[in-house]
Amino acid sequence: METVTLIYNKQLFDGPTPIHLSGVKSVNKVIKAKHPHVAMILWGFNSAYYSWGILARGGGYVFSASGNHYNAKDVGVANSGAVEELCQILALIQAGILPKSITCSRVESEICRGKAAMIISGPWARENRGKAVSISAWHRSRGQWQAWTAVRWGLNSVPQAAQVRIPHLAQYLSSIPFSGRKGLTAMDEGKPIGVPALQSVYRKMANDNSLLKGLNVSISNEVMPKIPQMGRFFSAVGSALQIAAQGRASPQEALNDAAAALRFE
Repeated sequence: METVTLIYNKQLFDGPTPIHLSGVKSVNKVIKAKHPHVAMILWGFNSAYYSWGILARGGGYVFSASGNHYNAKDVGVANSGAVEELCQILALIQAGILPKSITCSRVESEICRGKAAMIISGPWARENRGKAVSISAWHRSRGQWQAWTAVRWGLNSVPQAAQVRIPHLAQYLSSIPFSGRKGLTAMDEGKPIGVPALQSVYRKMANDNSLLKGLNVSISNEVMPKIPQMGRFFSAVGSALQIAAQGRASPQEALNDAAAALRFE
């Protein structure tokens, strides 16, 4: 599983990190007084992947749900709570706290260089964080997603080969040897895989990695809706974030357009 979390530099904070945007401005004054060249918070705000948890914190939702069933006609990306949170993001830009444009690669490099107090990112950034950096639950309410991701393997198309190799791969990936590394733990050392869905592997990795223990925040998050209409979500809401940040439409108007795109049949 993967989820977006708040990553912060422990050396720059004397107290707790803010848990929502409304607390960022006051903490920014404290940070800037001691470290004038450090950015308070960075993230790719014009990406729905990184910013949706913030909009949802105010009560925004993509599609209303009843159990495991979603109503694709009931879209909540432009409700009053989502609009208010987008206004909070724009207020940080207008105050000069959040840059108008920044790449994801620069976000991660700044936290590694000690030039950012906090960033919002995913598990792939874990390998570059260093000992001075930790993670925190950024969104203490509904809205932040956990997502299942998959690694694609290429196999020989000869039927006999596939029949032999598929069970072998499954056994290898789920194995946890008492000595040495292999399976999912070896894959994680090559490139962070997030929180493994296999609980036995998660417990083993969590014992070895203090950062991974904190990532159990994923368990309490929402699962991303798995319906075809979600294919339009990231482009629709991402465009709305960018349009609002550029001043080409108000937050309400921009999110209204995104909601209309999601309802389109």
